[in-house]
Amino acid sequence: MHRTPALEALTRIFAANADKNLLILPDNSSVTYREFWERSEKQAQLLAESGCKAGDRLLVQLENSERLLELYLACAIGGFVACPIDPATPKEQIAKLTSMLSPAMTVTQKELEWLQKEPSSRADFGTGEREEDYLVIFSSGSTGQAKGIVHTLASITESAKAFAQLSGLNSASVVYHHFPMFYMAGLFNMFLAPLHVGATIVVGPRFSKSTMLRFWELPQKHGVNSLTLTPTMAASLCQLYRRDNSVLEHVAKYQSIASTSSVLYQSIAERFAATFKVPLRNCYGVSEVGATITMQAWEDALAFQSMGGWSEEVEIRAGSESGPEEILVKTPFMAKGYLIGGVIQKLADPEGFFHTGDLGYIKNGLLFFSGRENDLLKKGGEFVSTQAIEDLALKNVLVTEVAVVGVPDEFWGSRLALFYVPQKDVAESEILAVFDELFSKGLRDIERPDKIVPVPWMPKTSIGKIKKRDLLDKYSVGPQLR
Repeated sequence: MHRTPALEALTRIFAANADKNLLILPDNSSVTYREFWERSEKQAQLLAESGCKAGDRLLVQLENSERLLELYLACAIGGFVACPIDPATPKEQIAKLTSMLSPAMTVTQKELEWLQKEPSSRADFGTGEREEDYLVIFSSGSTGQAKGIVHTLASITESAKAFAQLSGLNSASVVYHHFPMFYMAGLFNMFLAPLHVGATIVVGPRFSKSTMLRFWELPQKHGVNSLTLTPTMAASLCQLYRRDNSVLEHVAKYQSIASTSSVLYQSIAERFAATFKVPLRNCYGVSEVGATITMQAWEDALAFQSMGGWSEEVEIRAGSESGPEEILVKTPFMAKGYLIGGVIQKLADPEGFFHTGDLGYIKNGLLFFSGRENDLLKKGGEFVSTQAIEDLALKNVLVTEVAVVGVPDEFWGSRLALFYVPQKDVAESEILAVFDELFSKGLRDIERPDKIVPVPWMPKTSIGKIKKRDLLDKYSVGPQLR
């Protein structure tokens, strides 16, 4: 049966790299491109034997493993739709997602073990020339209502191919995978993009408090030369680093160390460059437009400012340096739409642009990020940027993390609460004194936090984004600000 162009392209990639290692696993074993394809094809056969048909959705609740990556390829081969979610998702939320998706199967660890059996028959997969749905990645809208971003196999793989070229990934790249595999960066940046150029992926443990102390061991052992971090991860590695020439020699050989998934504050970028003697390459993207679409060159990264340039097939509109405006993006690999309440809704405007909700400007062919619309709070009739305050607050070396949250106020519109995690064994008075000096020099009076609150730790998502709403729920700061 005829295979879609996107699946045919994947077939050629795996055939061209058949004897090369695609994966190096934590136990030091390896999986070649040929072995990976064969395992994925068996999973696709078993799913078909169970009654799954092309176009059927699979709700995937799995922890990181090479088997989960194989399942993603199995979905491409069989024409199934992968709908990955955090396996720690509460049952009530899972019930809502199940109602919206109507999945043909929920794949948990139990089903994954069954998918390692030998199939009893061999089917010839193919879905014709039309590119059907392949992936549903979930995010929350401004109302908190669950919505899925729907990609076809063509949209997500073409985007991965474009990003690989933009970022400089090649057949000599050795990529370290330490992100959640149910998350877009774990699927796109660290799996689909590397395999499109015949790279090798070293699968490590998910980044966490318990693993980051030994973070560099596997990368050094297996010659990793391409790494992606969130800003929180980068800051944590700087905090834990104790001078080790072997680590510095190792990172000096990297093709790329990129920051993704959240705002890279200049203070973190400067700290990382000072600590590891190499810059973080900033990038920009959102799942709706095909994930990551811009990337800094090494020389641009030294300036700590732009989000980098983009390929000719991508069109970006934004404001000017004197007047940042909302960033609008049009790509040939735009997602199909949002899955809301079981119905796919378009996400682009009549001209084909996606409205990101981010603010920025373009200068000399580079995109500069000015903040998110919801990072601007109106206080006393003026707009205040929580991002700018956080960036300045992070220059306080006596704290490890900060978050600025707006608290509704009847008179002022908003008041500002600054939460921080102190360094161990540092007096609060010392920390506040440093904040006072920083804010006196760097902020207008209206921008200064109204309340500064120490916290033992920051509530975070699976990739390290701070859950600001949880801070307000846990710490009753509202009345104290009035």
